[in-house]
Amino acid sequence: MGKPFASSAKAGVAYAVSVFAIGALLGTARIGLLAPRVGPTLAVLFETPIILTASWYVSRAWMRRLAIGIEIRARILVGAVAFLTLTILELALSITLFHRSLGEYLADLRSSAGALGFAAQFCFATFPLLDAVVRRRLNLPGPMPR
Repeated sequence: MGKPFASSAKAGVAYAVSVFAIGALLGTARIGLLAPRVGPTLAVLFETPIILTASWYVSRAWMRRLAIGIEIRARILVGAVAFLTLTILELALSITLFHRSLGEYLADLRSSAGALGFAAQFCFATFPLLDAVVRRRLNLPGPMPR
């Protein structure tokens, strides 16, 4: 596996960290400004299309920058590593900044807002693969390095 494996793993981490940074900014606005006015579920519903749109573009940018081809296995690996990385970052943030336990973090995923957020994270993880599928169907070349 070697270099393609390492490149895909690197892309997954870079993609997740980039989206996590964007999500931290959006989450601050959602929690501090929007949720107190409309409630947590509506706030997440408002934020979700914004973060997913950003995720799509960030995914494409990292695929191009790291020259990840349109091979299905490589793209699945990118998404899996990204999902795992994002989950670890979110859990670490929850524990360190909000002083919540693992149980509290998992319990929050059962709320409407938590379930919507988790569904969005699943979508985020599929974007590298979805991009490759679209490129294959349209006979477009894979991302080329700059």
